[in-house]
Parts: sequence; C-alpha cells; structure tokens
Amino acid sequence: MYAAIKKGRHQVRIIVFLERMSDHPEQIFARALELHQSGQVSQAENLYRQVLAIVPNHLDSLNLLGVTAIQTGRHRLAIELLGKAIALNDRVSDFHNNIGQAFRHLGRIEQAIDHFTRAVGLEPTFTQAHQNLADALKAQGKFDQATSIYFHILERKPDFAAAHTGLGQILRREGRLDEAVAHLRQVVALSPGSADAHNDLGIAFREQGKLCDAVKQFQRAVSLRSDFVEAHGNLGNALREHGQLDRAVAQLRRALDLKPDFAPALHNLALVSLARGAHDQALEFATSAVELDDTQVNRALFVRCLRAQQSLTESSVRRPLVLRALSDPWARPGELMRPITSLIKASGAVKRLMTRVATLVSGRASRDALFEDPDFKTLATDELLLRLLESAPIADLDLERLLTLLRSALLDAATEMSERILSELAIGVFCALAHQCFINDYVFIHADTEFERTRTLHNSIDAALHARKSIPVLGLVAAACYAPLHSLSRADLLLGMTWPAPVNELLAQQVREPAAIRQYRASIPRLTAISDRVSLAVRQQYEESPYPSWVKVCPTDEWPSIDVYLRNWFPLAAFVGLDKRDHDILIAGCGTGQQAIETAQRFPRARVLAVDLSIASLAYARAKTRAANVSNIEYAQADILELGTIARTFDVVEATGVLHHLSDPMNGWRILLSLL
Repeated sequence: MYAAIKKGRHQVRIIVFLERMSDHPEQIFARALELHQSGQVSQAENLYRQVLAIVPNHLDSLNLLGVTAIQTGRHRLAIELLGKAIALNDRVSDFHNNIGQAFRHLGRIEQAIDHFTRAVGLEPTFTQAHQNLADALKAQGKFDQATSIYFHILERKPDFAAAHTGLGQILRREGRLDEAVAHLRQVVALSPGSADAHNDLGIAFREQGKLCDAVKQFQRAVSLRSDFVEAHGNLGNALREHGQLDRAVAQLRRALDLKPDFAPALHNLALVSLARGAHDQALEFATSAVELDDTQVNRALFVRCLRAQQSLTESSVRRPLVLRALSDPWARPGELMRPITSLIKASGAVKRLMTRVATLVSGRASRDALFEDPDFKTLATDELLLRLLESAPIADLDLERLLTLLRSALLDAATEMSERILSELAIGVFCALAHQCFINDYVFIHADTEFERTRTLHNSIDAALHARKSIPVLGLVAAACYAPLHSLSRADLLLGMTWPAPVNELLAQQVREPAAIRQYRASIPRLTAISDRVSLAVRQQYEESPYPSWVKVCPTDEWPSIDVYLRNWFPLAAFVGLDKRDHDILIAGCGTGQQAIETAQRFPRARVLAVDLSIASLAYARAKTRAANVSNIEYAQADILELGTIARTFDVVEATGVLHHLSDPMNGWRILLSLL
C-alpha cells in the first residue's frame, strides 16, 4: 500500500506493509493511516502509539510515527523511532529516506547522505530519494555530484519540478544563467501556483541584469503568498537596483513587518539610505544587519557605511563592532582609518593629551609626569588605538604629534636606562607604536638629537648581541620605534631570547618576516627583460622601498565566475560573458601582493599571474601569499612594456595604480589590451 504525505515543498513517500495482527490493532492502524493522509497528524500519532503499545515492533507504526515527528519538527525523536524500524529491517528504502530527512533537518548532512544513498541503492527507481540525495549533496557544496543526479532524475521524469529547481539553483550559482533560467522557467510552467518557483526565477533574472523581469516574478510570488518574507525582500532589492527607492522601502518594510529580524531587508535598507545620502541611518541598518547575521556581505556593508561617515562618536556606533572590523579585519585597515581616528580622537583622554601636547617638554620630570598621567593610562589601554597602530599607517596630524611625543619620551627613558615605565600596560602601547613606525616606513619626523641617541642605542644593542649579553626591554622597543630591528647585525639572536608577548610579536614583524622575505628573492622568476629608462628608475624606487607595507589580508567573497561577479556589480550592463569557470587572470603591477591575494581568493579556481618590476616587492608578496595559505598565484618579474613577448593571453587583466608610472601610459594600456 502506498501513500504520499506533503510537508512544505517536500513530499515524503511512505510505503506501508500491512502486517498480520489481530483485528483490533489492524483497525486502529487503518484509522491512523486514514487520519494521517487527511492531514490530522496529532490524531494519527495517538493511534500509531496505541498500535505500538499492543505490537511494540510494528514496523509501519514506527515508520509513520517517525514521519509525524518530522512533520512536527521533532527530528531527534524521528531519528530514534526510524532507527528502531531500521534495526528491525534495514532493507526498506522508505525507512532510510525518512531518517535521512530527519538528519538533514538537524544539519547532519553526512548521515543524511548515507541514508539517502542506501535508499536509492535498495530501490533505484525511488525518485524522491534521488531528489533528497541531490539536495543534500547540493547543501554540502558537492555541486557536480548533485547536478549528475538531477540530470538522471530528469532523464526519467522530465516534468519533475523539484529536480529542475535544484539544477537551476546550481547552474545559477555557477554563473550559467541562461541554462538556469531555462530550468527555472520549467518549474514555473509545471507549478504556476508556486510562489517559491517565481521567487527562484526572479533571482536568476536579477542576476542576468533583467530587473524588469525579476520584479514581475517577485511580484507574482508575493501575490501568491502575501507572507513570503524572502520574496518581499527580493522585490525590494530589485526595485532598489532599478532606482525605485520609495517602492523598494515599502517592500523591505513589509518584509520586516513579517519578520523583524530579517537581516537581508535591513541590509538593503542600508543600501537605500546610502543612495539617499542618509549615512547615519545607513550605519544603523548595517549595524543591525551584521549583528543579526554575521556574514561577509553584511560585514562589507558595515565597513562601507563606516567609510561614508565624516566622523564617529561613541554614541553613533558600537565600538566593539568597529574593533572587530579592524582586528579581523573586515576590510583593508587603511580604508577604515578616517572613521576610526575620529572615534579615537572623540575620547576625552585623547582630546586632553592632544591639547597638552604642545606644552609637554622633554626631561625626566615632565616625562615621568606624562607616564603617570591617568589620561596616558587610558590611552595605553584603548584597544581600538592599539589595534590601529598595528594595522595601518595613521594619517592624522593631531595623533601623529601625540605619537611622536610619546616616542621621544620613550627614547629619553631608554637612553637614561629608566625602568619606571616598564609595566605591562606601557610595554603594550610602545610595542604597538613600534609596529606603527615599521608600517609607515619610519616616516615620523624626529629631531637631530633623537637621531644621534637612536644611533647610540642601536650600537649598544648590537654590541650586547655580539657579547651575548642581556638587552633591556625598554631599549629594544625604543630602538624598534626608530629603525627596523632586522637592521641590527645579529638580529637573528633576538629570536632565541625570552621576551614579553608584545615584544615577541614585534620581533615576528621586524625580524622573522623580513628574513622570510629575503629568502624568497632568489626564487622569483624573470619573465621579461627590463630595459626602458623609466621602468628601470621605477624598479629602483621599489627595490629600495616596497610599497605598500601591509599587515592583514582583506577578506573577499568567493565567486563562481567572472561573469557572475561582473553581473552582480553591473546588473544593467550588457556584455558577452566568458562562459567558463576556470580563468587566467593577469595582475599587471602587483606591488606587495594585496590585490593579487584578494583576486586569487575571490576566484579560487583561477590561475593568477602577478607581475611587477621590483623583486623586493614580489618577495614581500610571495611571503604574504604563503602566510595567507593561497596557492593559485604565480609571481614573476616583468615589465608591462615587454609583456607582448610572453606568448600568453588572459581572460581578465587587472592594473591598479601602475600605468601612471610609464612614460607613455596609453602604450601600456594598448599592450595590456592585446593580452586579452
């Protein structure tokens, strides 16, 4: 006896083997099945339990009681009941299919796949089990396997809507949008009353850049199901992209009325606010979105809204969220410099120190007074300031004046061998200051007397290293604030000594990483000759000073193809896609590797060639790439003017901040175009 019971978009097929039992349990079971099929789940459940009280190993009642548990969201109970049925008879495909559904609802995808696989192995024509297996593989990211099963289903049942849906979603994700739309159109034709089908088709149209078609599909979806939160959100987003901001807001507000914690609607309301120039409101929406759904896309929006702010105060933003954005980081730290410095400067302690900076003079008394000042202690424990010092060059005149004063006071204490400030708090802030000086290539101004004392300090540390003598922590940190520690003749010996944790981190930056970079120099291949006079001069500049110095890799979203990426950014642009998943990308003028690493992470299946004039910059880039565990970048020394000789072409060429270095930028542009 066969029956089908629907739950949402999924249909659970059950097969019932009526067992021999007394008339009374058989009548109870028949009545339970009748109630179950008519949708009276709780009444059916009571009767299944009555049967099991009389016949404890009744397979059909165990199975169907498990199905009722799935239908009412009690998936652990379902696993327990269906597990008993399988223990009694593991050769029934429905038992495995149903328990697989329960495991999938609990997020235990591997176990779900195991049971769906058993189900189709026991019954190769069991279409729903094939569908469930494909859906589980899709959820696990095994798209090739899922696609194969969906095609297998459609060969046997061309009108099986669920397989068209799953296949369309995968094809859309892979950027094969025309194929995706074809399958999703089939779903709409097969199930014209399905709001989900119209919503899925609308998403594919939107990614194709066909916003009018997308709007129509989303409108149809919400007309079929007025409480369809996701469709209201998608409609609002499509209207926003179409420039119809008032209509977009109405749909997004409707989505939030239905589900107040619906993060995508908050995300898109932030985008609407940005488009209207309402930056404070945008930041509020973006903050709520990332707090509800801590995804990369919401983090990126939060950063974008931060950057739109002219200034921040403690009341305008959640400081812990800003700290996370900087520390993780959620963007290149330099992009957050202006809003974060404004937030730091809003602190009363920092304001007072900056006001007094012009009146503070050198000398033991004033220096010691500064270090004992409660405002200094507040500054030294400001986690946001410390992380900023360690992350990117600070470009703020008021803070620079304060920092150079602190550095000078530290040098005074170090050369006088004073240990008064050697608290953990002070060591932390001065190590952070040394990080900052290293990152900004020691650009801070200093007096001639500081230069002389610094040279004396470095000489004394060098002598102590050669003599295997101990080195004062204070002196080492002060020296690191004026020149990189790897410039010491026996800097490697510092790595074998015992230091406080902040000093160890400083040594990693100023000694260990530069040593690794030097090792990479010899292994960088030379792809072209460099003979142009301007190219030679530029190479020399960056051999002396690889630029920019940077600390952390910026996270990027992973994209299935260039086509999908470009259509997301330019939904209204008409262009012929590459229609491929593996790409060859040229980064022309990669510098120290930030751009190359971000591109390689954005397109992990791409083959990236990153070239630059400077071996020093390329070695820096390779060390950072290894640290980021990125493996799809090839680095080589080359001159853009000679790239026409390498006999290679590329799907994409990226050139940022490089063509202006050429004596004839348009000639460089023509050469790069010839490589596409």
